[in-house]
Order: sequence, then C-alpha cells, then structure tokens
Amino acid sequence: MITFLFAVLLTLSTFVYATSDIKCEATYDEIGITHQKVNNLDQYYYCFGYHHGRDRAWQMDYFRRVGQGRNAEVYGYSSLKSDLMMRMLDLPKLAHRLYSELPEQNKNWLEAYARGANLGFEQGKEAKEFKDLNYAPEAWKPEDSVLVLVLQSFDQTRKTFLRDYEEEKLKEHWKEKAETLFHDEGLPWFNTILKDGEYVSKVSSPKSTNYVPAEKMNLWHPFPDVFGKESGSNNWVIHKSKSKNGYAMLANDPHLDLKTPLFWYWLNLQTP
Repeated sequence: MITFLFAVLLTLSTFVYATSDIKCEATYDEIGITHQKVNNLDQYYYCFGYHHGRDRAWQMDYFRRVGQGRNAEVYGYSSLKSDLMMRMLDLPKLAHRLYSELPEQNKNWLEAYARGANLGFEQGKEAKEFKDLNYAPEAWKPEDSVLVLVLQSFDQTRKTFLRDYEEEKLKEHWKEKAETLFHDEGLPWFNTILKDGEYVSKVSSPKSTNYVPAEKMNLWHPFPDVFGKESGSNNWVIHKSKSKNGYAMLANDPHLDLKTPLFWYWLNLQTP
C-alpha cells in the first residue's frame, strides 16, 4: 500500500519544462524532494540550476548580495557596516578572476547552471521574501556561483583565524601551563564519556590588559554571519583497501544552525 501511494504521488506531481535545446522532466516524492533524470552533464547542470532557482531564489540572491556588499539596498541601514567590509574585500573581483581561469568545459557547465537558474527565477521570484521586500532577483551569472563559493571559503577561513588568535593569546597568558592545557595528545580522545578529573572543567578569563577576545575585534565585527555563528564539521574517510567489502567509506557530520529555509537543499539528480 505504501509503495502504491508513493507511486501515485510521484505520478501526480510530475511536471515538464523545456527550452529550445534542453528538456527536463522531474517528480516530487511525498516529502517534497525533487527527483530528476537527465541524459548528459549539460542537462544536469541546467536542471540543477532550474530547481535551485525555482525553490531557493531568495537564498541564492541573499548570499550573492552578501558577497557583493549590496544588502543595504534591500535591508537598509542595518547592513551598511557589513556591506562596507565586503566592498573592501572585493570578493566579486576574485570570483571573476577565478572564473576566467577555469577550463572552458567548467565555464560551459556554470553557464548551463545559470541559464537554468534564471528560468527557475521566473517561479522563484514569487517567494514571500521577495514580495515582502518588494523586489525581484537579478539574472544569475556564471561568476555568481563562484562568488558564493568564495564567500563560504572566506567565512570558514575567518573562523579559523579567530580560533587560532584565541588560542595564541591564551597560550601567552598561561605560559608554562599552556602545554598541558592545549596539547592535543594530552586529551583522552579514546573515552566516549569524560569523567570528572579527565578534563579542565573551567578556565578563568585572562586578566592581562593586552588580551582581546577574538569575537570583540572591531576588524571582524561587521562581517555578516552568513552560515551561522556556531558551525563546524567532522568527517573521516576510509580507503577501499581498508574496508571489508572493498568500497571506500565516507562519513560527514556538519554542525550547522537551524535555518529557514534549510541550509541544505535536497535534490535527487541522476545522469549517465
């Protein structure tokens, strides 16, 4: 019965759209995930862009505006400081250079994605966020995809810098005790549950006047928290030679804030 209802749902939710050179057919399952089969990689990226543009137009536009330093155009005065910082970083210039250095095939795929995204925007621009803010997304360009990637990369690099800065200042404060407090090999990694006495339960704040917590540094304060304040990941890979069935194994556990819309976009896209 469940299988039958699932098949009915797929049939009822089928839709078709086409351009002069690419035709895509997709279905929704019972929890709203799109399932798409395509014939080649050009069609793959085109359809990927279409579904993104249709379902996540506002999110795409928001990330792009952050990278361009243009959020104040929509959100007003509250975004001026972060926009100014992003303008000084000039990530679009870096994205344009990286795009220009890509192989032609990669450019073609990004172009196909952009064309699909712009078709998807025709529906995506009807999202509530655009209605409430009274504007519509501009056309997506191939360089915009690189810009969002650069933005995420810079965001993670910034957090790594803040963590390293914090650790170095704490080492200066604790001096000879720093080795026991911060040396990785001294931690009981093999215990799944730590008991009292196996870890430092509390570290008092340094009293040195030259110590400035990383999050208080004015240099980074205006930077927008695009991907969440408390985020990180742990992952591991096992080579196929080490697994019993002869296949490689990959595990990934991203730690991300809950967001609306969700940070991840689920899409089942298949191609030969």
